[in-house]
Amino acid sequence: MKLIRLKMTAFGPYKDTETIDFTKLGDRRLFVISGATGAGKTTIFDAITFALYGSASGSDRENVTMLRSHFAEDDVHTAVELQFQIHDRTYRVLRQLGHVKKGNKTKTGERYEFYEMIDDDEVPVVDRQIVTEINAKIEQLIGLTEEQFKQIVMLPQGEFRKLLTSDTENKEEILRRIFRTERYKRMNETLREQLSELKRELSFQQDSLQSALRNIPQTIIPRDESPLFQLLEQDHYDTKQVIELIGTEMDVIDDLIEQAHMTYQKYVKKYEQEQKKLTYQEMINQKFAQLKTSKERYENLKKRKEEIKQKENEIQRAREALQIVPYEMQYNEQINEVNRLKEAIRKDKVTLKEVEANYKQKQELYHKELAREQEREQIAEQLRIYESYIPIVKEMHKEEVALKQLKSSLNKLQEERKEIKTQIEKNELLLKQNRQQALQLEKNLSRLSKISEAYHQEQRIFETWKRLVKEAEYLISLTRVMKEKEMQFKREEKHYRKLEQTWFKQQASALAATLVEGDPCPVCGSTHHPRKHAETDILITDEQLQKANKAFTQAQTAYLEAKSNKQSQQDSIDLLKQELHIRRKITLTEVKESLLQSKQKTKKLKAEYEQLQKEEKQLQTIREKMASLENEIDRKKQAYDTLETTYQQKTQQIIEKNATFEERIRDIPEKFRQLTTLETNINTLKTQKETLEQAYREAEVQLRDIEQTHTSKRAELGVKETQLKAELERLQIRKETFKTKVKEANFPSIEVYKKAKLPEDKITELIEEVELYKESIKSLHQQIDTLEKELKDEKSMDLEKMREKLLQYKRQYEKALAEKNKHTQNKQNAERLKGHIEALYDKINELEKKVVLVQDVYEVLSGNNLKRISFERYLQIDFLDQIIVAANERFRPLSDGQYYLVRSERTESYRRQSGLMIDVYDSYTGQLRDVKTLSGGEKFIASLCLALGMSDIIQSYQGSVRIDTMFIDEGFGSLDEESRHKSIEALVQIQKTGRMIGVISHVQEVKQLFPARLEVTKEKEGYSKTKFILK
Repeated sequence: MKLIRLKMTAFGPYKDTETIDFTKLGDRRLFVISGATGAGKTTIFDAITFALYGSASGSDRENVTMLRSHFAEDDVHTAVELQFQIHDRTYRVLRQLGHVKKGNKTKTGERYEFYEMIDDDEVPVVDRQIVTEINAKIEQLIGLTEEQFKQIVMLPQGEFRKLLTSDTENKEEILRRIFRTERYKRMNETLREQLSELKRELSFQQDSLQSALRNIPQTIIPRDESPLFQLLEQDHYDTKQVIELIGTEMDVIDDLIEQAHMTYQKYVKKYEQEQKKLTYQEMINQKFAQLKTSKERYENLKKRKEEIKQKENEIQRAREALQIVPYEMQYNEQINEVNRLKEAIRKDKVTLKEVEANYKQKQELYHKELAREQEREQIAEQLRIYESYIPIVKEMHKEEVALKQLKSSLNKLQEERKEIKTQIEKNELLLKQNRQQALQLEKNLSRLSKISEAYHQEQRIFETWKRLVKEAEYLISLTRVMKEKEMQFKREEKHYRKLEQTWFKQQASALAATLVEGDPCPVCGSTHHPRKHAETDILITDEQLQKANKAFTQAQTAYLEAKSNKQSQQDSIDLLKQELHIRRKITLTEVKESLLQSKQKTKKLKAEYEQLQKEEKQLQTIREKMASLENEIDRKKQAYDTLETTYQQKTQQIIEKNATFEERIRDIPEKFRQLTTLETNINTLKTQKETLEQAYREAEVQLRDIEQTHTSKRAELGVKETQLKAELERLQIRKETFKTKVKEANFPSIEVYKKAKLPEDKITELIEEVELYKESIKSLHQQIDTLEKELKDEKSMDLEKMREKLLQYKRQYEKALAEKNKHTQNKQNAERLKGHIEALYDKINELEKKVVLVQDVYEVLSGNNLKRISFERYLQIDFLDQIIVAANERFRPLSDGQYYLVRSERTESYRRQSGLMIDVYDSYTGQLRDVKTLSGGEKFIASLCLALGMSDIIQSYQGSVRIDTMFIDEGFGSLDEESRHKSIEALVQIQKTGRMIGVISHVQEVKQLFPARLEVTKEKEGYSKTKFILK
């Protein structure tokens, strides 16, 4: 990838559009980027990374919203546009951030573009110009992820030497990001979680099995001779044997169920036979009782014979009286009709008298209203005159209302003029105060960039002190462990030496026991043995000696390992002390005090930095407020001028309307010039007129109505009197007919007739009672005959003895049934328990196999193997070996053959995986040593070669990817003159391979040595500019 042109708009310290044209470099492949602190040198790297991947270059600059320039105008959007070449094809990518403009509530202006530039045309590279598709396409074209790009193309501040000098954990994180090995770490974590879950499940199933085995006596009814319960009383037993014995126990239970079933059937059969006998005898006894009851009822019915005969006579007389009832009803109805007519005639006479009195009153009222005709005419004339005033008074009323509104409007205008003038004066004073406040804030904000740099620098120092405290505390722990291991080592050594000495004496005694006088000694060859070695009291076996030797060796190894770990930890602390420029011995207390001081200083700088950021936001707010006030003052002044003109016009209108009003109102009487008064008088006259006319009309109508009512009432009275005379004659005829019918029915008198007369329902009730009596006596007679025939050969018996025998049979079959159910339930419990235990047993065997399998795989992948290296670490070691090989191809020539890098197997810290440390081999001394012992310039060259080696390896894995650009954000100020020359020579050698290299430097000598310089200058207004200076 080759850079062509970079455009930054409102980005970081760059206010407007700043263009960096890399084609101006020509054949110059090496250039320096220089400028004051805070001018925006690193921002150039941020812009390139942001254009390609949408984020900044350093880990402390990842929030892209902070990249917007504080100097940018509100209508200018933050944007970066980059042109670059890959495989001789040119591309243009643009990323423009949206922001909230003044007066808006949401962001606007967000835009993304990615095109290939072909001749004078542009062709879209992606289907949709959106972030996700652009990011994916750029990563595909460049062949590098964002992390890989930052590691081999953009080397930000603080990142350059990490791969060389950092500890194993930091290297692991770098290699994990670059080569994406985190999936193996996740695989290992997944296996660990799976193993933990399997073990929990296995433990749960084992507990369940033990619980099931303990519950056997509560589930299956114990038997004294049962092999199952005899086995369970033992301390240890096999689950498989328990399952088999539960099956045996179920066979025994089956036999018990069969025995109980046979007993149950036997007594059920006897019970059923006895039940049939009892049922038949109960039926016979019931019939004897029924016969007795029927005879008693029959005798009682015979006693009521006379009573029934009297009721039959009563029914006959009631039927005869029933024939006379219609004549009686006709007579009664005629009496009611005559009484009704008499009452109606009485009421009509009273009404006619009332109507005659009312008729006289209505005549008097009519003549009274007729006499008020002249009064009605006078009121009508007066009403006509008043109504003629209405049009003029209404017009004058409208003009009067308009005049009042105009005067009210004029008063409001006067108040508004005063209010606007007061607001103008108030806003001008507030604007003056804001200008003074803004000048003070701008003066304070001139320190923002220095405070920001000091804050971040102190923050890094604070983090280093924190690490030093942690490492120092760990060193104390390692020292304590080393002393414990040393004491253990000495104890084991002493024990082993003592056993070894005793063992040697024991061997000598054994040899002496085999010596025979005259035979040569296998050790010294002498045939004379005057002083044989005495036997020892303590016998030491070879196994005891080997065990002691093993313990001694292990203790020695542990001690040496602890000692090595302590020394490695001390080296790490020395390196941190070098970073903090500490050359004397320092205690942990002093380190903690320095940490506290650094923390306080960081906190103070952070507070100052945050305060300045707040003041920066406050300044922006004040500027916006000032602009708003200026606009408000201009608007108020315009409004004031407009109100002044309107005020003069309305004053003239009032004068003119007053003159017109006085002229037109002159002919109207004073008391009627008010519209409400005039309308009130008119309404009063209308009401009086309407009242008089209404009273006359009502009197006339009422008189006419009462005359008609009087005539009608007199006619109705005459008709009713004629009807009464005819009805009295008809009454006499019906009375004689009723008396004749009573006599014809042989009733001595009307009173006797009325006593014999009964309601129809009462007659029906008597008839039913008589018929029921006759039917009952007949039915009982037949029933008695039938029962006597059926019971001729039978006799009544005592049922209690039969029921007692039946109850005994029932108890015996229920007992047998309960016994059968108990054994059946016991068998079901045994079946369920057996199935449950078998399932748990099979599940546990399956889980144990899975645990063994997963644990074996997990231990291999997690590093619990012979080399104690995880699979992820193994891959990272392989990648690091390849990187070191590639780096040495440059490092050895650049160091004149003195150095080459070697991956170290030494243990970095206690109980941590190693394998990613880097040592350097010095050909002059023939020794390996830590890369941290290299000088500053040598470290720079080694780090650069390592970065280039990583670039080569990544490109080899990505196929056709070629990286022709490298940027290094790393100063030369900390290097001595010789190291600086070596570093620059290294960069010159690398750029000869065709790679463009840009380096930030504040050192004047470096600026002079480089063939080109990109100068970043800060203007007096605070924003920055760039330009190339070529030699």
